[in-house]
Amino acid sequence: MELKSYETLLEEKLAQIDHTMDKRQGSIIYDTLAPNAAESAQMYLAMALLLDRTFGDTATGEDLTRRAAERNIIRKESIASIVKGKFYNLDQDLINVPLGSRFSGGGLNFVVTKKLEQGVFELTCDTAGEIGNSYLGRVIPVDYIEGLATAETVEFVLYGEEEEDDETLRSRYLASFQQMAFGGNIDDYKEKINSFESVGGCKVIPVFQGGGTVKIVIINNGYRAASAELVEEIQTAVDPSPQGTGVGIAPIGHTVTVESVAETEVTVLMQVTFEEGVLWDSVAEDITEIIEEYLVSLAREWQDRSQLVVRISQIETRVLELPGIIDVFGTTVNGSTDNLTLDPYAIPVLKKVAQA
Repeated sequence: MELKSYETLLEEKLAQIDHTMDKRQGSIIYDTLAPNAAESAQMYLAMALLLDRTFGDTATGEDLTRRAAERNIIRKESIASIVKGKFYNLDQDLINVPLGSRFSGGGLNFVVTKKLEQGVFELTCDTAGEIGNSYLGRVIPVDYIEGLATAETVEFVLYGEEEEDDETLRSRYLASFQQMAFGGNIDDYKEKINSFESVGGCKVIPVFQGGGTVKIVIINNGYRAASAELVEEIQTAVDPSPQGTGVGIAPIGHTVTVESVAETEVTVLMQVTFEEGVLWDSVAEDITEIIEEYLVSLAREWQDRSQLVVRISQIETRVLELPGIIDVFGTTVNGSTDNLTLDPYAIPVLKKVAQA
């Protein structure tokens, strides 16, 4: 739709008045038509906004949520992180704590929600979103628990996530027109597996052991290897035992095997030239963090790439952006000066960064 400005509309309205009439600024006709032109200009803007709200490539917020839902693509809500906790008495024996017990640590609050085994429980963060991914370690009970001496969170079971942003949802919505998910084809499996909150992506390998067999490799929503519990959850949802019966998501006759993506440890050694007064120890944490961010960015793309490549040039470029660093050279990844090409079903995980 063509937008019309106030000036254009006023000119068009005045042009419809007989030229023998006084249409100069300040005249009765001019002063009568000017407010109408301003109102019409506002109407054009409102109509343009309405059109933007209507189409998936320009809609935002709730409008985009409703448009995507028409394709059965639901905006992912924010989720709270879930961590595994261990609880000990004075003798350092594992002990049970009541479900619903509350603990705090790292500025976060957690509630005990599920028992895994003696003295080992799942705790859910009170605050939804990525902030719940910021702490593992010692936690203290909010209320007294008899016999409890120490408690700690040791690993993430489910990473917290913010509500899906507009551009991510828009990408999924537009992608739904590119390839049609249908009756157990690859896109159908991807669409259904990725709808699980705890899954960050997947790869589908059809007929991996002959007709009717499917392998699904998953990555968790923190872009790390999936836990055994998550693999079992997805396996049960897709194709529980006895397999191939169509009880789960998989169509009748499909035997599906769910596995976790593998993690390849990455050791980076480099030589760095610093500005005067800057030492390795003062920037080592920043260097480690920026390399970790690069590797996580690769893991985020794992689902859509045939295989990942850890590139030395990318590592050096990012490190050079840090203040206090003049030059980076002699970088090796896992002892080699070549880029590290990973297995198609593996992601990189930083093990160590050090000076060469």
